[in-house]
Amino acid sequence: MKIHLASIEKEGIIHVSMDGKITSADFGEGNLNPLEQTIGAGWAGNRVLMDMHQVSYADSSAIGWLLQLQKGFKSGGGAMVLFGITPSVMQLFSLLNLRSVFKIAENEAAAREMLMAAAT
Repeated sequence: MKIHLASIEKEGIIHVSMDGKITSADFGEGNLNPLEQTIGAGWAGNRVLMDMHQVSYADSSAIGWLLQLQKGFKSGGGAMVLFGITPSVMQLFSLLNLRSVFKIAENEAAAREMLMAAAT
């Protein structure tokens, strides 16, 4: 998996994009949180748009990482909205009943609206 910082916007929204497969190899021993490596130690206090349209596969380690992110954002005062989720990854989310756990939007505009609503 690769995480790219797409933009930091004046509203304080951080837009990141991920691509490739998200697997246990991304979270091996000694590996830091990939999101923290991308946006810094204060990641949990930010509002993050996470573009997943190029994520082709996610395993249980990826789900665990996303759940940890969700928990971190909740306790850190930030928020995360996932969008552009591929059908294969969405199928996994549905199978595990995670659609109600994560804030998920179909596209960037809807994700941005969800983040702005979370700030009020």
